[in-house]
Amino acid sequence: MTQTENLKLNKPDKTDFIDIEKLNENMDKLDSTLKPILSLANTKEVTVILSASNWSSSAPYSQKIAVPSVKAMDSVSMGKAHTKASSVTDIETYDEMAGLITSAEVTDGFVTFYCAAEKPDEDFKVKLKGVSK
Repeated sequence: MTQTENLKLNKPDKTDFIDIEKLNENMDKLDSTLKPILSLANTKEVTVILSASNWSSSAPYSQKIAVPSVKAMDSVSMGKAHTKASSVTDIETYDEMAGLITSAEVTDGFVTFYCAAEKPDEDFKVKLKGVSK
């Protein structure tokens, strides 16, 4: 019996007897290897608006945003919400305000953003990547 180069899947020779355990090992390797790819395929991007008036009153400043499809186990990352139609003013505002975010917490149905030192004073958008579909 030989193995494939990358995943080390079992490749029985023509003279080998079928070994169910070896076939199951192959299936388990394929399943675990494809899991991250499949989970990416089952995610979407969501743009949210963080309103200047909705931040908590004391540091660390926080704002909880409803994102109905997000799950606590999602691996969500924050990105820029610019589009080709974004004005220079919007781009500058979004970048400056998003730069104040120091962390975020994902729970079922919500993302809470935190700003440790300074509270954003303008509305802005952020894009969340990796949200469940």
